[in-house]
Amino acid sequence: VAGPVGRAIAQACHWVIGAGALILPVVLVGVAVALMLNVRTPAAVRGRVAVGLSIIAMAMLGMVHVFAGNPGDWETRRIAGGAVGALVGGLLAAAFTPYVAVPLLALVIVYGALKTTGITVREAYDYLVGLFSRMLERSPDDAPDANADTNPDTDDLYGHVSRDLDDIAEGLSLIHISEPTRQAEI
Repeated sequence: VAGPVGRAIAQACHWVIGAGALILPVVLVGVAVALMLNVRTPAAVRGRVAVGLSIIAMAMLGMVHVFAGNPGDWETRRIAGGAVGALVGGLLAAAFTPYVAVPLLALVIVYGALKTTGITVREAYDYLVGLFSRMLERSPDDAPDANADTNPDTDDLYGHVSRDLDDIAEGLSLIHISEPTRQAEI
C-alpha cells in the first residue's frame, strides 16, 4: 500500500530493529499523541525517560534475538532482533551463554524501568519488602519501633502527637511573645 518508499522504510526498520518494527507504529502513535496534547516536561525528565526507554528497547531486542536462537544470517535477524538485537543479545550470548544472557538482559530491563520512572533502587527494595510482607500477612509495622513507647499499659495510639503539638505551640508562642517583650524592653 505504501509503495516503494514505504517498502524501503519497512525493510530498513526490520534490518535495524527486527521484530521491533512491528511495535514501532504503536510507539509513534504514542509520541504523536504526546505532541498533540502538548505534554511539557523538564529537560532533565525528558532525558532520563529517553535514556531509560532506550535501555529497555535495546535489552528487549537483545532478548528477542536470543530467544530466536541467535540467528547468524541477516535474513533471519530481520525477523528476530535486527542489528541492534544481534549486537546486544548476540554479544552477550557469545560472551557468556544464552542461559546467562537472558537474566542479564532482564536485569538491564529492570534498570531501564527504574531509570525511566526515576525510582531509586532503595525505593524499589522498600516497595518489594512491603509487598512481600503483605503477601505473607505480616506488615512492616508489626516490628517494634525503637522510638515508640513500650509501655503496654497505655492504649493511647496517638500519645506522641501531644508532645509534637506542645512543641509546636511552644515554638509559636515564643515567636509571638518574644517580639512584644523585646519592644517593651527598648
